[in-house]
Amino acid sequence: MTTSSSETLNWEPLSKRKLSTWSKLASRKGRQEAGQILVEGVRSIGEALDTDCSIIGIVAAEPEGTGAVEQSLRRATNQNIPLYSTDSKSFAKLSDTVHSAGVVAIVKWSPRSIDALARETPKRVLFCDAISDPGNLGSLIRTAAGLGLHLIVIGKNSVDVTNAKVVRSTAGALFRIPVYADIGVVDFLELSQGWGLHIVLADPEGADEIDGAVSDGWVAVIGGETAGLNSAWPRKGVSRLTIAMHHGVESLNASVAGALLMDRLHHKEGTC
Repeated sequence: MTTSSSETLNWEPLSKRKLSTWSKLASRKGRQEAGQILVEGVRSIGEALDTDCSIIGIVAAEPEGTGAVEQSLRRATNQNIPLYSTDSKSFAKLSDTVHSAGVVAIVKWSPRSIDALARETPKRVLFCDAISDPGNLGSLIRTAAGLGLHLIVIGKNSVDVTNAKVVRSTAGALFRIPVYADIGVVDFLELSQGWGLHIVLADPEGADEIDGAVSDGWVAVIGGETAGLNSAWPRKGVSRLTIAMHHGVESLNASVAGALLMDRLHHKEGTC
């Protein structure tokens, strides 16, 4: 158990009790009841360590002699975060990947309320409307954080934002941007009226150009992969934008369409 430093990390054997408790976080019910999520991978854990989120502990599969893992987690000891080691078979109960990175963090997670959303004053928002694919949702969160959006709203009937694949697909961006989940379209429209933002929906039947100014801020709306946009979105007072396809390609997946829409809004606003 060595690193490039003369010091070694103190790996405590993971008890059967903790393994049993934390393995329940693999289910949505378990995560909701515990108020905790699993964050897998050195990069994502590193992002969590850089933020003010609360990390309960970090578990690694047979870390002794794995210098890369130990070196990357040295900051955890500076933050007094307990480190636990276990065998690969036990670790598999905490991981949903075939080729696991071999390290996972247990992080406190409390959903943000719609009342808290009402107190926000954002200028750039992403609304994910019934996104069912966890990889797409994670990529959308990562892209929104990377493009400097102020917050993300996830509509009802979307995949659980604490799903392990969603969390992993964000590559740690989940801890870099406020995310409000399970928000209905009607509720969102009502509370967002005071923001004065231009709502732009990605719509195959929409216009080729964004109608109207977005200099005062905007909401980019991406519909679900199968169901598309919720019928509650109004026809008036919003823009509907299509992303032109060629050579018989009918559509893009939600994460790519969302990235293109957010980028176009940035350019129209003049922030790129």
